[in-house]
Amino acid sequence: MIDLEELAAPFPVDAISWRVGSTTKDKKKGMALAYIDARDVMQRLDDVCGIGGWQNTYPHAGQRVICELSIELDGKWVTRTNGAGSTQIEADKGAISDAFKRAAVLWGIGRYLYSLGSVWVHLEPRGATHIIKKDQQYILDAALSKLGATPNRPQSNPVKNGASKGTPSRALYTNLVGEIEACGDDLDAMDILSKSEAFQTKVKQLPADWQGNLQDEYKRRKLDAQEKTI
Repeated sequence: MIDLEELAAPFPVDAISWRVGSTTKDKKKGMALAYIDARDVMQRLDDVCGIGGWQNTYPHAGQRVICELSIELDGKWVTRTNGAGSTQIEADKGAISDAFKRAAVLWGIGRYLYSLGSVWVHLEPRGATHIIKKDQQYILDAALSKLGATPNRPQSNPVKNGASKGTPSRALYTNLVGEIEACGDDLDAMDILSKSEAFQTKVKQLPADWQGNLQDEYKRRKLDAQEKTI
């Protein structure tokens, strides 16, 4: 008997990759978008369904590559379908992989990543594009930890001005972000929180870089709340 909840279980943190989505005009900050590799999806299907317990085909619909992902449940094949990209298969093999992963999401595989929300990080230039700075890994790990994922790599915390390399700062940062999130879209509550002595005392315990990221997170959430009141 296949346990569909096992299909939807979070992946190890080091199985999650990140790419840059929207960016600020100066390209110094961008939204980090999480994704998983198609091979990890295949392994999840093998582990939960068995090698012969799932199958996929790739028909087409207009200009889209479609993936039909079927799983055998109680002796019957059940299919869920999604697609991506164009019909230029050889020129766009990525569309096949994307269609496969999107169909897998319909079975719950990796769906939890859509709950991450907006994760903004500092960027650095690389050639004609921009990538996420390595010292931003602690922000990515903190975002995943909220969804129940357990990091299985050493934490990468920015260490400046003699800040400790331990995990207390990471835990404090996550806690402070949680306090901001608890305000929801209440601008008055956000203002009261940011000016409270208890909140400011905890903020001052963070390394300088972390304080900057927390300030950016606060400003972003406040802007989002202001836009909803317009």
